Amino acid sequence: MTLTNFREDFKVMATMLEEQYGLSISLGTINYPPSGTQFSCKLTALNVGDLAPTDNVEQAEFNINAGRFGFLKTDYNRISFIYGKPYKLVGFNLNARKNVCLVSSAQGTQYVMDAQSIQDGFK
Repeated sequence: MTLTNFREDFKVMATMLEEQYGLSISLGTINYPPSGTQFSCKLTALNVGDLAPTDNVEQAEFNINAGRFGFLKTDYNRISFIYGKPYKLVGFNLNARKNVCLVSSAQGTQYVMDAQSIQDGFK
């Protein structure tokens, strides 16, 4: 038995649990000691409730945290123009002190930005 593919296998199984219990499950860093017979990891589960058929887990997480940073639930995937370039607001980094907004560029690359810049770009 090998533990090196655990993360991929876990994500497949976690998807079923997420749907069944209304959770968003993420697996943090996995530490493998030299023996290779065990490992330790951090697991985080967020209660996102029952998802509407049009919602996904990312959108549910966004809806939970939007008001905390001065955004509306309808701001999910809203385009903000920053330095003339369009960015979609897709989520929040809850552990960040300043750059709390997760945005996605037209190429799909994700960046972090401060909430005020995103709100100014909506205008």
